[in-house]
Amino acid sequence: GNLDIYGQYLDSKGAIISKVPVPEEGIEICLTQGTQYSPDIAVVGKSPVIVWEDYRDSNEYKLFLQAFNKDGDPVFEKNGLLVKESINGGRFPRILPINDQEFLISWEDHKNGGKSIVAQKYKL
Repeated sequence: GNLDIYGQYLDSKGAIISKVPVPEEGIEICLTQGTQYSPDIAVVGKSPVIVWEDYRDSNEYKLFLQAFNKDGDPVFEKNGLLVKESINGGRFPRILPINDQEFLISWEDHKNGGKSIVAQKYKL
């Protein structure tokens, strides 16, 4: 199957809210070929930021990132910004906000046959 990633704005009680028109199935975060899953989400400033594992182009996992501005428009290119591409891929991505504009993305890296934790800093 082909798994994609959608999102939705919720209030503190879990009710759906939106300042922009949103389809019932949610906001399209990544709708490309292959499988996308294991998303992590955080709020950086007032922007939702999402990172996920992606299997779109090969048998190797890649990591992609997307954020949305106050109008609900994507900050990065459609279907996400490539964070990690390697022969052995990255798994289990996480987001850590630093301040209103900066954040870290960390992941388990499988390069050179081992496992290590790697992080990269980004700015909106």
